[in-house]
Amino acid sequence: VLQNVENTDELIIEYYNNLQGAEEQNPGNLINNPGEYESQSDNQIVYIRITDPTSDLNCFAIEEIELIVEPLPDIIAPERLSVCDDETGGSTT
Repeated sequence: VLQNVENTDELIIEYYNNLQGAEEQNPGNLINNPGEYESQSDNQIVYIRITDPTSDLNCFAIEEIELIVEPLPDIIAPERLSVCDDETGGSTT
C-alpha cells in the first residue's frame, strides 16, 4: 500500500479486534478509539487496516501487532531522610 503513495496523510488507518473484521471492515470489530483501548487479554493481537482512498483499485494492507502488557513494577517506599542543623560545627542552616 505504501510503495506508490505520495501523500501518506491521506491514508485511512483503522484498528480491528480480529482479522476477519479488518478484511471486511466490520464496524462491530472496529476499535473506535485506539488511544484509549484496553487490551482484552495478555499478548492480544490487533489488526491494522491501511487503506489508500485515492487508489482506483481500492488498495489496502492489513498488518497485525501484538499488544504486550507488562506487569506493574513493585513500588518500593523511599527511605526517610532527615538532616539536622549542626550548630556545634558552626552552621545554623
